[in-house]
This record gives sequence, C-alpha cells and structure tokens, in this order.
Amino acid sequence: MSENGEVLAVSAREQRRIGLALHDDLCQSLAGTHLLTVALARDLAVESPATAGRAQKIADHLQRTLDRARAMARGLA
Repeated sequence: MSENGEVLAVSAREQRRIGLALHDDLCQSLAGTHLLTVALARDLAVESPATAGRAQKIADHLQRTLDRARAMARGLA
C-alpha cells in the first residue's frame, strides 16, 4: 500500500472510531438524560405544571441534540 493509501486508511479508521465513540458514549448519555427529564416532567405535571413545562422544554431540547449527535455519528461511522 502506498504512503497516501496508508494515510487514508488510518484517517478512515480514526473517523469510524470517533463516530462509534459518539454513538456509544455521548448518544447513550444524552438518551438517558432525555428519559430522566421526560419522567421528571411527567412527575411534576400535577404538582407544578409550569415547572413541568420547563422540564419538557429541556427534554425536547435534549431530543433535538440527541438527533443531531446521532446524525453526526452516522456520518462519521
């Protein structure tokens, strides 16, 4: 394999590694935080609707962030 080919292969492996790390670490953490926030919003719905609404906005933001991180991970992997 030529030097240029080796550099490209190393670059592709590193890109895939980063994509998998994003998916396996960051995306899982965001998904867990999203689920906890949805549960919090549900628990607060009766006692404090305004606070529940803010918690749901956080959950919605987390979902959008998770969607973007997953798209980045797929693009890299």
